[in-house]
Amino acid sequence: MRDFTKPAKLFISAERTQFDAETNARLHQELGNSIKASGHRAIECEGVYEGVREKSYIVFSPRLEIYDLARQYDQDTVLHVDHEDTATLVRLSDGKIVGAGKLAQVSADKAEGVDHTRVDTGENVYHYIVEWSLNPAEAAIA
Repeated sequence: MRDFTKPAKLFISAERTQFDAETNARLHQELGNSIKASGHRAIECEGVYEGVREKSYIVFSPRLEIYDLARQYDQDTVLHVDHEDTATLVRLSDGKIVGAGKLAQVSADKAEGVDHTRVDTGENVYHYIVEWSLNPAEAAIA
């Protein structure tokens, strides 16, 4: 069972493939402003989801209200990573977990060609993937 009192990382984006670059940039900025206004700490990153690059945020919060924020930006899923790096991909339309695994830091070469997140701190660049190995039922949100 998930412990929602412990820190979590929620990976969200406001970008949509049907929008042009200008619209996606505006939506990304609006999402960032909404995250700040909610009092949560977040960092910008670049994600690749289903082969599409998108600007994203990693929000550090155990609270599920971030899911509501992702829904406001018409997102299909949120990647929820708990304090033990167990990752679950949650479909927002029904709350169903559609994938589960472990978040892992990898080399740029290993991240290439798969869904991943790239974090550039200005001093270092980190790449993360989810090693999809768990049965979604084992990571059920309760």
